[in-house]
Amino acid sequence: MRLKRGVIRGVIVLLVTVAAGCASYQRIAAATELQQGIARLTGTVTYRVRMILPVDALIRLDLVDISRQGAPALTIGLQEIETGGRQAPIPFEIGYRAGNIDPTHTYAVQARILQGRRLLFTNTNTYKVITNGVVNNIEVVVEQMPGG
Repeated sequence: MRLKRGVIRGVIVLLVTVAAGCASYQRIAAATELQQGIARLTGTVTYRVRMILPVDALIRLDLVDISRQGAPALTIGLQEIETGGRQAPIPFEIGYRAGNIDPTHTYAVQARILQGRRLLFTNTNTYKVITNGVVNNIEVVVEQMPGG
């Protein structure tokens, strides 16, 4: 009985030590990102139709500079999320270098939900972020594509 209690105490001490180590690592990682000028844009991707995403759906989010009229948008950050059966709303976090942001430019988030090469959903509205007092935690609503 004493041996069993000793093993349980040992496991608890180990778990507490590991948890404390993880918290320390997260603080160090956040401090390192701050020193390197890494910023984060957060939000969720959702859609209004009643549909279950396929298990193999992939969400691709691009943070783009849309300032240059008539020129393609310049991607400055991206995230790809394998849904694995998760359903909307799906949270995202796009990392980008804060030093790449020009306060006179306009930035937006583009979102697509794909199944293989097939486009299921995309955003049809412009979701401006980062500059000109626009919030950084946003909800991106995507629309179903024909045949999607």
